[in-house]
Amino acid sequence: MATGEGVAMGIFIRHTMENLQSWMAPNKVGTPLEFWLGKSEWRYEPLGLILVIATWNYPFVILLDGLISAIAAGNVVMIKPTDLNPEAEKIFMELLPKYLDQEAIGVAIGGPDETQHMLNRCHFDHILYTGK
Repeated sequence: MATGEGVAMGIFIRHTMENLQSWMAPNKVGTPLEFWLGKSEWRYEPLGLILVIATWNYPFVILLDGLISAIAAGNVVMIKPTDLNPEAEKIFMELLPKYLDQEAIGVAIGGPDETQHMLNRCHFDHILYTGK
C-alpha cells in the first residue's frame, strides 16, 4: 500500500472510531398522532453477512474501506481480494487472520469460478463491489 493510501486509511479509521458512538445512537423522530402516548426513534442494526470484493486497481483501499465500514456497523464480513493481484491476495490471507477475529472476518481467494461458487452457496445480506 502506498504511503498516501496508508495515511488516508488511518484517517478513515480514526474518523470512524471517533464518530461510531454517535452513528450508533438512536435518532428521535416524530410520532404519528394515533400513537401520541408513545415515542418514536430510528435504531440502526447490522445487516448480517457482508461480502466486499476488491478491484485490481485499488486492492487495499477498496477492501479496507468496505471492511472498516462493515465492521463498524456490526456485521460479519467476507472479503474477496482480486485474483489479478496475487501479492495483495497473499497479504490479506496472511495478515487479516493474525490481527482480526476469524469468526467475524473471513478471506476468500480465487478467480471468477470460485467467486461464482461462493455467491451460489452463501447468502450475503449485502455485497460491496466497485468495478467490472
